[in-house]
Amino acid sequence: MKESFMLKYFMNAGLISADEEDVETNYSEYIKEDKLRLEKTLNKEQMQIVLRLISNLTMHMFISRDEECSKMFHLGIKLGMEIKDFELEEIC
Repeated sequence: MKESFMLKYFMNAGLISADEEDVETNYSEYIKEDKLRLEKTLNKEQMQIVLRLISNLTMHMFISRDEECSKMFHLGIKLGMEIKDFELEEIC
């Protein structure tokens, strides 16, 4: 997996959390209940496949969010530069 400068920046700045268990939502309790049900139903190998799927989906979401944040970051810089140029034109 390629390393992302933006993902590292946002993680190190404390703006996002790399651990989805750090954040409590309305779904947190449902996730815990479903995980317990799966552990009771599936054998060890099947459970590892499910956990790997969850991990892969989570990483996919982080990479997607990273790309979106990067696009928005660059769009913000570009917009800021255009506003600055517009302000300079009005002054001159």
